[in-house]
Amino acid sequence: MDARTAVTTIGFPMIIKPVRPLGGFKTFLPTNADELLRWTEIHQPDLPFMAQRFIPGDDRAIYFSALYLDAGKVLARFDGHKLRSRPLGHTTIAESFRNEEVYRQTLNFFDGLNLSGPVSLEVKKAPDDSYWVIEPTVGRTDFWVGLCIANGINLPYVEYRHQTGQSIPDLAQQDQAIWFNEESDPFGRFWFAGQADLALKGRRACYLYLKQKDAEPAKLALKKIGMQLGRAAAKRLGFR
Repeated sequence: MDARTAVTTIGFPMIIKPVRPLGGFKTFLPTNADELLRWTEIHQPDLPFMAQRFIPGDDRAIYFSALYLDAGKVLARFDGHKLRSRPLGHTTIAESFRNEEVYRQTLNFFDGLNLSGPVSLEVKKAPDDSYWVIEPTVGRTDFWVGLCIANGINLPYVEYRHQTGQSIPDLAQQDQAIWFNEESDPFGRFWFAGQADLALKGRRACYLYLKQKDAEPAKLALKKIGMQLGRAAAKRLGFR
């Protein structure tokens, strides 16, 4: 459908995102038809878009279930809970969180497709406790795969063993680490520490790049983040 039909059919509040991954933007929340039309004109290379009714609630209302399938059979499962996104839609802080309803909905979503490989489903919990599908991922692990690995479900390892014909280990999901994406949200750890209702609760903090055994990725990431912050500051001050 075109933008005007989307306005009539879906209404507002609305959220849009590119159908193809790694587009020119992650998500956008137009507040009226004119904003949607302007955004569509600006981002012509990113078309087509997926348009959905925006479900009320912040990042903490978002849950996900990641599976590794063999012709539809579940070989591995991980359920998680999003705590923060920067920018909107891009997970920067998440925790391990077993959720049977989210898992059930994920199974229902992929039921009958006979898929093999990694899949996941992200859903949002509405104020009335109903769950609404945000987006599926098929054929690849999500960016937050480090969260799964840190909490006992090593999806790349499961895939390797499956693809090489080896037995799949009996893995149990744990709740030992909270995952932080310091690349997209370099101050996320400080934000987390300032939230009265959030705490590590005995869990460790794990990061996208920062690792005790290998500091080089963190050094390179810190350099990149510093350059980005420097450019942003220069732009704000009117320098080029």
